[in-house]
Amino acid sequence: MSRNNTLEIPFDIGSAEVTLSIEYDFIRGYPATGPSYSCGGEPAEPPEVCINKIEWRERASCTEWNKASGALFDLIASDNLLYDQICNHEER
Repeated sequence: MSRNNTLEIPFDIGSAEVTLSIEYDFIRGYPATGPSYSCGGEPAEPPEVCINKIEWRERASCTEWNKASGALFDLIASDNLLYDQICNHEER
């Protein structure tokens, strides 16, 4: 079952720090099940995260936004960094 949640993450832009508010749906994964006489078992399923909205909390100048937009894209597209932060937050 999916849940709609919000997570706030600090985000650095040069010397300034802003807060990103991330609204997402989270579906817990489940571990693999072993084989039985009637079934060969089921593989594990990882958690699913669907990001619905990302908001920038503080006001920023155009120059700061231009610097941040590339870094923000890198954060979102990078090697599951945002996914990992959300999963770690949900496991607490």
